[in-house]
Amino acid sequence: MSQRVAVLGGGISGLAAAWNLARRGSGVQVSVFEAGEEVGGWLRSERTEQGAVMELGPRSLRIAGASGKTTLSLMDHLGLANEVVPVPPTHKGAKRRLIYTNKDGLVEVPSGLSWLFRTKPPFTRPLLPAVLKEPFQKKRVDSSSENEDESVYSFITRRLGKELADYLIDPMCRGIYAGSAHSLSMKSCFQLFHNYEKTHGSLIKGAFLTKTPPLPEDAPGLVRRAVKERWQIYTLRPGLQSLSETLHRTLAERGVEVFTREPVERLSFSGSSAEVETAGGEVQVVDHVISALPSHVLARLLPQDHSPMCEQLMSIPSVSVGVVCLEFTGNPIPAEYRESFGYLVPSHQEARVLGVVFDSATFPQHDRQDTPSTRMTVMLGGEWFEQLFGDPDTVSDDVITQAALEDLEEHLGITQLPSHAITRIHKNCIPQYTLGHSKRLGESINTLTLVLSVRLCVCV
Repeated sequence: MSQRVAVLGGGISGLAAAWNLARRGSGVQVSVFEAGEEVGGWLRSERTEQGAVMELGPRSLRIAGASGKTTLSLMDHLGLANEVVPVPPTHKGAKRRLIYTNKDGLVEVPSGLSWLFRTKPPFTRPLLPAVLKEPFQKKRVDSSSENEDESVYSFITRRLGKELADYLIDPMCRGIYAGSAHSLSMKSCFQLFHNYEKTHGSLIKGAFLTKTPPLPEDAPGLVRRAVKERWQIYTLRPGLQSLSETLHRTLAERGVEVFTREPVERLSFSGSSAEVETAGGEVQVVDHVISALPSHVLARLLPQDHSPMCEQLMSIPSVSVGVVCLEFTGNPIPAEYRESFGYLVPSHQEARVLGVVFDSATFPQHDRQDTPSTRMTVMLGGEWFEQLFGDPDTVSDDVITQAALEDLEEHLGITQLPSHAITRIHKNCIPQYTLGHSKRLGESINTLTLVLSVRLCVCV
């Protein structure tokens, strides 16, 4: 007898889960329920009339770690290998990254041996002393399993000093999570480095002593190529949304039902089965449920008698981000910064932007071909969205666009108006793995195991 599986959420996680199930053959019946008009979640690529690709969500992917290799394998299996646009380590746009400070303007992020011996702004001393001292820094006094979590900022300050925490890790957290290094969990956000200290007592020792596992013999060709060529990041020629579109088509070919504009209103569990009720009143009885929904959305669907689990899921915060995609005629970026990935702004500096990506420097393949132009993307808000702009449900796109243009003028001296501007406010788009996240997640999983005999898998 075939197993019936409902996948809640048609973002990339939900689609990938459905695809992996569908590959198992006829023994699994899979249905995907998506509330929006399109699948793909935050993956949104728009092409202008002149042919430029504007990414309104993620714009590139990394190959690092197991998840990076898994995504590349998915690309290979879907036949997207020829659409991949990689960025090698020699690419100047990938190697050179900047931060903005009110005092020094745009400055380079530390890279290369010269940073160890020379004082360069915004730092007040060479980095060599901090690097040499790191292996001898003590672990936290209280590192018991119950209290082993620590904020990213505290961890880096303790091991490498305040300046590296302020000017390297703080802006990095804003760029990756749109959140604060002071509240994000080191264990949950940067588990590799957390484990370096736990296992080896040092980040530097851990980096030297930890060996990269070899690729499995059956690793797809695209994965082997990426590792051999040491790709930094990559994208897809038509835009990253083509990944979700290809998944959607492939699922349909494999007999998976994908329901769009079909939000789930209620989940109930009885014995070894579950009922999935949609807003349209349809009820589907399944053996397994995979939730790729935001945790706060899933919490509203669960029965009231599961309130402890609902509270745990609701306790995971998320932040909103304004994304402004701009295209300029010619290149208004000052010449000395053009071959850069872009820049991030530390939280202790006065600015409304989290960071700016110089898209044309990294992926000129997405530029329009009829005339020279420059694309860039400005990210604003994150944990500071309400403080800066108010309620994301009521703030207008024009307010976000104007803030982006004003900060670009201050940071880069750009007064030229863009030829294209597309703005989106992504509400509650990035979950925040704050202090204690792994413990809360463990408690949620334990509750699921104890309370529900039906298997409910949650991606949070």
